Amino acid sequence: MNSPLEEIAASLQRINMAYANAVEVGLEPKDLLTIQTKRLNKVQEGARLLFHGVSGYADRVRTLASRIACAADGGPVMITGESGTGKEVVAKIIALATGAKVIAVNCASIPESLFESEFFGHAKGSFTGALSDRPGYLELCSTGILFLDELGEMPLHQQARLLRVLQERTYYPVGHSTATPKFFLGRVVAATNRPIDRVSEFIRLDLYERIAQYEL
Repeated sequence: MNSPLEEIAASLQRINMAYANAVEVGLEPKDLLTIQTKRLNKVQEGARLLFHGVSGYADRVRTLASRIACAADGGPVMITGESGTGKEVVAKIIALATGAKVIAVNCASIPESLFESEFFGHAKGSFTGALSDRPGYLELCSTGILFLDELGEMPLHQQARLLRVLQERTYYPVGHSTATPKFFLGRVVAATNRPIDRVSEFIRLDLYERIAQYEL
């Protein structure tokens, strides 16, 4: 028997397919709105389950669910808030609403020397200890959601490398031996606990603007 959350996820997948089909065949706006309302209700239901146990979750569900449902339609998302306010939960709700695979990365835990290997992957023999080819986060999440937790903890020069990938949608693994790049077609959802009025001190503005198509 599926869990309540799995049932919600399955329902959302069916609703998303119905919406895509409806757009393709050109249904009337009122019919599209009916489908969107069904999705919003399911997102709210999933949010209530995921936020259960988080302080003040009921208020968050009321204020965020409709915005999350809109953000689920596509584009990168920036989530701001203090530690413990449920930023990762919001990312999970977005994933639930889209049915996408999520790879979560704690930016504060990645040593500077391993940044490229962790994100871009590496080829066998590219450095001492590289005994085999290894995919990075970008490849593991090539068509899903890459959740970058605490983006403000990533050094600015590493943020510049990430920005280039988001701009060009291509990258090369460390030690690659081919002229053909790998493609990243996934979606970025990032979070930071840094004060929004000081964000430029910790996150490159060009990267912030690239990711903050939706702000939650």
